[in-house]
Amino acid sequence: MGRDGALPCAPALARVSARTRTPVAPAIVIGALACGMLVVNYGEAQLFVLITETAVLLVNLSYLLVTSGMLLRRLRGWPGRPGAASGVLSLGRAGLARRGRGVGSRSSSTPRGRGTTAAGPPWLSYFPVLGVASASVAGLGLLVAMQKPSESRGDVSE
Repeated sequence: MGRDGALPCAPALARVSARTRTPVAPAIVIGALACGMLVVNYGEAQLFVLITETAVLLVNLSYLLVTSGMLLRRLRGWPGRPGAASGVLSLGRAGLARRGRGVGSRSSSTPRGRGTTAAGPPWLSYFPVLGVASASVAGLGLLVAMQKPSESRGDVSE
């Protein structure tokens, strides 16, 4: 996303080291964020578990969204429609069953709440859901903030 200019500081994030041929700035940023999470986590084992559950939920949700989209396309007849691109691998009916199984397995493998513990406030029970919601809001906000003005769409009035 840095190479596409879709992130703040995109030129710095997109730069690749000539010597190592790797993006150095993103590695440093991710390492610093990981260290920051460790500092916040110090002495709080429950917080580590909650952050891990949120990460698992985000990964499963991203897989579920892609798999669900592909399942919808298959239910609508893709691939195999007239005019479809040639050379597309198709498993036929087995592909539809496989997509359905993929959606079912991911939706059932999300972390389950353990209920409110006596050691923490009630909102900790909803931490993974709150984490996904806040990540979604932050992502949408970043998307809106990084939108470039479109070219003139032309005057439709006469």
